[in-house]
Amino acid sequence: MWRKIAGIILRNRATILIVLAVVTVFMGLQIPKNQVSHDVSNLLPKSDSTAYQFAQFKKRYGANDNVYFVSTEDEAVFEIETYKKLHAFLEELKEMPAVDSVFGFTNFFYLTKNKELEKFVVTQAGNGIETQEQLDSLKKRLYSLPVFEGLLYSNDNPVKSFALTFNSDSLATNKRNKFVLPVVAKVKAFGAENGVKFNYSGMPYIRASLSSQVEKEIFLFLGLTALLTSLILYFFLKSVKAVFFSLLVVLVAVIWSFGIIYLLGFKITILTSLIPPLVIVIGIPNCIFLLNKYFAEFRMHKNQAKSLTRVIQKVGNATLMTNATTAAGFATFALTPSLLLKEFGIVASLSIMSVFLLSIIIIPVLNSYFAPPAEKHYRHLEYKWINQLLNWFVKVAVSYRGVVYMFLIVVASVAGFGISMLNNDTLIVDDVPDDDPVKVDLRYYEETFGGLIPFEILIDTKKKGKAVKLSTLKKLDKLYEELERFEEFAKPVSVLDAVKASKQAFYNGDESEYNIPLSNEMGFIYKYASNSDNSSNALMNSFVDKDRRELRLSLKMKDIGTKKIKLLMERLDPIVDRIFSPKKYKVTYTGVGVIATKGVDLLIYNLAFTLVLAILLISVFMAFMFRNARMVLISILPNLIPLVFTAAIMGYFGINIKPSTILVFSIAFGISVDDTIHFLSKYRQELLLNEMNIKISVIKALKETGVSMFYTSVVLFFGFGIFMVSDFGGTQALGMLVALTLLIAMLSNLILLPSLLLTLDNLITVKRGETNFFDEGELDEDEELSHK
Repeated sequence: MWRKIAGIILRNRATILIVLAVVTVFMGLQIPKNQVSHDVSNLLPKSDSTAYQFAQFKKRYGANDNVYFVSTEDEAVFEIETYKKLHAFLEELKEMPAVDSVFGFTNFFYLTKNKELEKFVVTQAGNGIETQEQLDSLKKRLYSLPVFEGLLYSNDNPVKSFALTFNSDSLATNKRNKFVLPVVAKVKAFGAENGVKFNYSGMPYIRASLSSQVEKEIFLFLGLTALLTSLILYFFLKSVKAVFFSLLVVLVAVIWSFGIIYLLGFKITILTSLIPPLVIVIGIPNCIFLLNKYFAEFRMHKNQAKSLTRVIQKVGNATLMTNATTAAGFATFALTPSLLLKEFGIVASLSIMSVFLLSIIIIPVLNSYFAPPAEKHYRHLEYKWINQLLNWFVKVAVSYRGVVYMFLIVVASVAGFGISMLNNDTLIVDDVPDDDPVKVDLRYYEETFGGLIPFEILIDTKKKGKAVKLSTLKKLDKLYEELERFEEFAKPVSVLDAVKASKQAFYNGDESEYNIPLSNEMGFIYKYASNSDNSSNALMNSFVDKDRRELRLSLKMKDIGTKKIKLLMERLDPIVDRIFSPKKYKVTYTGVGVIATKGVDLLIYNLAFTLVLAILLISVFMAFMFRNARMVLISILPNLIPLVFTAAIMGYFGINIKPSTILVFSIAFGISVDDTIHFLSKYRQELLLNEMNIKISVIKALKETGVSMFYTSVVLFFGFGIFMVSDFGGTQALGMLVALTLLIAMLSNLILLPSLLLTLDNLITVKRGETNFFDEGELDEDEELSHK
C-alpha cells in the first residue's frame, strides 16, 4: 500500500504542492479572525447544573464579573483641584462605548427624606463642587454612610475607590481587550499625569490582562521554538536544506492549526494556545525520522528516487501510527463534557494529523527537486559518540536486565509516596508570577477590601413577596453576622443594605439608625420607598427578583483556591441550613469561584477518564499490530513508567493538578508512545528478516531507530523546555514536566523496552503470517537477500 502511496505523491508532486499552497493561504487568512479567551466559565458544559444556575443568575441579576475596580490611598483626591480633575475625568469615562457606569467616592448616591411628599429622594454627590468646603462636606457625607463602608471607603485605612461597570458587549471575547485595556490605559495615564497612585483589579481587568499575555506568549513560543529546533536540527544534520524543509513543514502546520481553531468556531484559550508550539515539537520528530531514513537509504545505494520512495514506503506506516496514536490520545478529550478540554482535544488531534500529512508529503517532494545529500549530511548517522551511546544501551539491555528491573522497583516504591502527595488546587490568578501587577493589586484588594472574586448566595423563599419580609431580613442579618467570621469574605451586599440605608435616610441620615427596622418602622419605610421613583429602588431591585421571592446575597472573596472554596462551602452549609431551614428555603451558591471549583474537579475526572481511554486505545493499536497480549503489556509499560515518575515529581515539589498542568500526562503519554511504535515497527521488520530471532532483531532495531529516537527526544526536551520562559507558572510547570517525562520516556524505550523483549524471548515470538499489519511489500527483494 505504501509503495503505491509513494508513487502517487512523487508522480503528482507539483499538483500536490499547489493544493497545499492554496489551502495554506486560505488557513492563513483566518488567523486575524481568531479570538483569545481567558474565562473559567467554559470549564463546565452548558448543560451542567452549576453552569446553568450561573447562567440563570446572570439572566435575572446581570453579570457580577463586569466591574473594574480602581482605588487610591492618596489624600490629594480630596483636594479641590485634584478632585475636580478626577471628577471630570470619570465623567469623560462614562462616555466611552465600553462603559455602562462609573460609581465611586466622587459621585456616590444617597437617600434623603422628603417628609411632605412622604418619599425618598435620590441625590448624587459630586456635582457642582467648586470649593474645598463643599468637598469637605461631601467627604463627611460619604463617611457617614455605612452602606458604602468596605465598598467605596474603609474605616481601617485611607483607601478610597471607584468602580467602572463594563457593558456585556464590550466584554465579549473578541472585544474585551479592544475595549477594556484602553480604559485601563486611560486610568493609568491620569494617575501618572496627576501624581495619584492607583491600584487596579476586577475580573474584566484580570481577564483582559491575562488574555493579552497569552496572545503575546503564543508568538514568543513560536519564535523561540522555531529558533531552538533549527539550531538543534542543524547541529545534528549539518544541512541548511533539511532544517529549512523541516521548519516549512511545521510553519505550514502552525498556520493550519490557527485556521482550524477559527473554522471550528473555537477561541484561543490557555490550552489551545499550546497547540501551535505543540505542533512544532511533534512535527520536527516526524521530519527527523523521514530525513534520517532518506539519508540512510541514499548512503546505502546512492539512488535518490529509490531513497525517497523508500522513505514514504518504510517510514510512512510507522509515522502514521505514531501520529494517529498521539492524535487519538488527544481526541479522547473531545469525549469529555468540559468545553475547554473538548476544544483542545479536537483541534490538537486534527492539527497532529495535519502534521503527518504535511511531513509525509513536503519532505520527500521538496527533496526530489534538489540535489541528493552529500556525505556530510549523513555523517551524523555514524557519529562515534552516538554509536557508543547506542552500544551502551544494547549492553545494558542484554547483560544488565536484572539491574534495570531492580532500579525500576526502587523508583516505583519512591514514586508511590510522591503520588500520594498530589494535590488539586487552582487559583484564579494561579499561574501569574507573584510580582506581576495583576496579582500584586489583587492581593492589595484582598488586604484592604477583603477580596474581589465574585461569590453569590441565592436564597429562594419559595413564596412570592417573602424575600423582603421582616422575618426574612432578620434571618439575613444573622447570616451577615456569621459571614463576618469568615476571613475569606469581604463585606456582603444584599437587599438588607438597601433597607438599612432607607431607615437611616428616614431618620435624616443618623448613622446610628443604620440597622434593621422594627416591625412598626417597616410600614413607614415601605410607604416612603413605594412612593419614591424607580432610581431609589435600584439597589433593592438588584438583589431581589421581580416576584420578591428570591433574594441575592453578593460577596467578594479572596482568591483562596478551588480546594479551599470547596471546604468553605462545606463550612457554610450547616450555618446557612440553621438560619434558612432547607424545608422552607432553597439556598444555592454561584459565581466565578464556584464555577472554577467544580470545573477543576471535572477536569481531573476527565483527565483520568481520557488517560485510561487513551491507554486502552493505544493498546488496541498494539494488539492489532502484534496480535499478542504480552506485546501490548510490553509496549505500554515503558510509557507508563514516565507518567508515574512525573506524578511523583509533582507530588514531591507541590506542583498542583490544575487546568494548565492537567495536560502533562496526556501530552507526555501521547508523544512518548511514538518512540515505542517506531522501535517496535522496526523490530517487527527485523523479525521478518532474521527468521524470528528476537535478540538479533532487538539489537538491530535499537541501533537503527535509536539514533532518531535520541535526536527527537533532544528536540522534544528543549522544545517543551521553551515553555519555561513563560510568565505563567502553570505553563512553566507544563513545559518542565513534559520535557522531563519525555526524557525519562526515551530512556525507558531505549533500555526497558529492549530488556522486556529480550527477557520474554520466545513467549512473545510473532510467527510469520500472524498479522498483515505490515505489508510484505515493505521489504524489497534485494533487502531480503541481504539479510539471508
